[in-house]
Parts: sequence; structure tokens; C-alpha cells
Amino acid sequence: MEFLEQIAGYIDKNGEITNYRAQLLTNKSDVSVKKYFAKFVEIGILRVEGKNKGRKYLTNNLTGNNNGE
Repeated sequence: MEFLEQIAGYIDKNGEITNYRAQLLTNKSDVSVKKYFAKFVEIGILRVEGKNKGRKYLTNNLTGNNNGE
């Protein structure tokens, strides 16, 4: 799961990621990133904040690292 590793590393450093940033980081299309993110949200790895252009993805704190939240 190279995609997830890249996304998780970015979120660990920055606290969140957008669809656009994920596209740049992984060299995947908008549609591919949306499919990955939808699956990760569905299974509880990521959670969503915001809507449309302001949508951000954050970890669901499954590892115990809550970044001060």
C-alpha cells in the first residue's frame, strides 16, 4: 500500500491532506485519489473535515497519536 504510506507520512508531518496535495504527492488522478480516500474513510483509517474545495482528510487517530487533539 504505497499510496497509504505516502499519505500517512504527509499527514503525520502536516496534520491533514487535501485531494489536490495527494494527487501531487502520489502522481495519481483526481478520480483515483477520491476512490482511495472514500475507501479509507469507509474503513475508518481517515476522517473528513469540510466540504467540496475545503475538504481535508485527517487520520482517525488509530495509532494513539492524536497530535494534541
